[in-house]
Amino acid sequence: MKFFKLNSKIQVNVNPAKYLLDWDNPRHVSKPQTAVIKFLRPYWKSHVTLLEFRIPGGLTRLDLVNLTRRIAIEVS
Repeated sequence: MKFFKLNSKIQVNVNPAKYLLDWDNPRHVSKPQTAVIKFLRPYWKSHVTLLEFRIPGGLTRLDLVNLTRRIAIEVS
């Protein structure tokens, strides 16, 4: 997929396959993130969801990103 870098018109190719969420066995995440994943599972199970997605051109990450509905969730 192609994304624009933050505050730039430069496009970056990102392979979202390495960020896909495995609903049955999520990677090492915090307890609050695990609770949110368990809550969202019945609603988002059939959607394309990314876990710990790194924003192109930046160092920050988004905890959960639903590409089907274009929703990003940050758990704190």
